[in-house]
Amino acid sequence: MSFQIKKDDVAESLHSTVKKGNRRSRSNHGSNELQDSAANASSIKALKARIVELEGSERRLKRLLREKREELKDEKSELGGARNQLLDAQGEVEDQKEKIDGLKRGLDRYRGWWLNEYHFVKILLDMVPNPEDVAVIAASSHSRYRVYSSEGL
Repeated sequence: MSFQIKKDDVAESLHSTVKKGNRRSRSNHGSNELQDSAANASSIKALKARIVELEGSERRLKRLLREKREELKDEKSELGGARNQLLDAQGEVEDQKEKIDGLKRGLDRYRGWWLNEYHFVKILLDMVPNPEDVAVIAASSHSRYRVYSSEGL
């Protein structure tokens, strides 16, 4: 509800009254004062109603603002918790990557050893004239593998 006094209309009516030369009589002056005071009383009443309405609106908006601030605070704390979980997960991912890299290095090391051992044993077996001596060579190869395995893997 909006209440505005149009100053131009009041000024115009006063100006036209003076311009026409109309003078108010005492009785007319008294009734005009009553009309003016009634108009002022209704204006005051309307303004007071508007003030009450605006105060109610202010209370409602302040309550909404408090609620939004609480929601924002809750969301910030949830965001902080999610951020901490993300950082923990990223740390775990980094740890897992390091473990995977270590396992890959171990696998590459084993693969290199195995290929080297395979070629060495193949060449060695081709040089052995007696096939029964192959078991001794295989046992030696197996013992070297056990030593290798206990060193780094």
